[in-house]
Amino acid sequence: MFGVVTHSRLRSPLFFPQMLRATRAVRDDLREARGLIHAANAIGGPTEFFTLTTWIDRDAMYAFMRSGAHERVMWRWPEWLSAFWLCRLEPTARESGTWRGTRMARLADTGGRPHPAFTAPEFASRDPRPRDLARFELALTTTVIVPTRLLGWPAALALARSTSGRATGHAGPLLRARGVGLDGELVDVALWRDRPGTGPSRARVARTRDGGARTWTMEWRPVDEFGTWDGLRVRRLMAQTAAR
Repeated sequence: MFGVVTHSRLRSPLFFPQMLRATRAVRDDLREARGLIHAANAIGGPTEFFTLTTWIDRDAMYAFMRSGAHERVMWRWPEWLSAFWLCRLEPTARESGTWRGTRMARLADTGGRPHPAFTAPEFASRDPRPRDLARFELALTTTVIVPTRLLGWPAALALARSTSGRATGHAGPLLRARGVGLDGELVDVALWRDRPGTGPSRARVARTRDGGARTWTMEWRPVDEFGTWDGLRVRRLMAQTAAR
């Protein structure tokens, strides 16, 4: 089992209707995708879309990418987007709650072949592992908050604000996306410079009881990245920080 996070930034809010239609089409195809565990397609603002998908094996993910709405939309993204970032994640045992009734950590060692490490040809880059993030002590947390009833939205929004406050009170995440999923979930994705930074955020969610909202949070180990998050390439930032 592994996870994938993507972050997209539109060139202009004028592309929002097209991106929303495309995201809905991809979401509909995901519901039928073989090997998918769960997926969240979220909107963070008028120019921000991000996704979290969890898969049993890499072959199922590749099959989905090469078919249906996802394949059709990929040809339009250079026209719509100013930045696109993708990160593959390995699960850890640091998990609280369940996502749609599933405890992800229990699936960590089941099913499918592991995704191979990316190795670029020698002529392509002086960096022998140009996409690799595993060499850094990074951590990525995903949090999903689901109102259990209509009156649960105030509790869910309060929890989301509280969790964000606890997180940024530490060293703060390198990157963060927060938004509303197409399936009515509040979704938070945060990439941390070091693993201790995730503690306050995860602890806050772990102490939560059902007060009108269900919560799930998990820490992942980033493995590799593709593209940029609003122009930022994480591996380059971390390498520059280490050099200093």
